[in-house]
Amino acid sequence: MSYSYFMPTRVLCGNKLSDQIGEVVQELGVQKILIVTDKGIQHARLLEGIVQSLLDVKLDYEIYNEVEPNPSSETIEKGTKFLKEHRLEAVL
Repeated sequence: MSYSYFMPTRVLCGNKLSDQIGEVVQELGVQKILIVTDKGIQHARLLEGIVQSLLDVKLDYEIYNEVEPNPSSETIEKGTKFLKEHRLEAVL
């Protein structure tokens, strides 16, 4: 048996990079993205820079906020179902 595996990795570090996420996602050719978070993060308005960055480059997004610490396999399955139902192309 033979196989090939290629997984390029890009790591970005620095202040306010979340404000540039739209450009990074757009470079990947993604049009519809799923933002995975929890209700506390969303209610604390910590996603605002990310959301605005996606809107600035006219990308569609959905937010899945039903995630608990150390997510269970059931939570992951629900999130996967959400991703498929909304035809999302990438996960953030």
